Amino acid sequence: MTRRQKAHLDFIAEWWKLYGYAPSYRDVTNGVGGAAVSNTYRIIKSLEERGYLKITPNRARAIDLTKKGCLSSNVPEFIQSPNEKK
Repeated sequence: MTRRQKAHLDFIAEWWKLYGYAPSYRDVTNGVGGAAVSNTYRIIKSLEERGYLKITPNRARAIDLTKKGCLSSNVPEFIQSPNEKK
């Protein structure tokens, strides 16, 4: 995992812990000091392909952490989102 991917994953995990819902792509871009939402989209997509995140298509704020993502971002507990099926 690159340092940018790690920064994005850590930001998303921290957002989930603080607010209880997923950040938007714009929130993530601003939170990591990024310049363009398209770069954030690309990085988040690569994290999804590697199994750290789950993206629900056609939904707002649908970036969910997987168990692998929680472990990699040093989140002590698995954060289960409302979008995730039990």
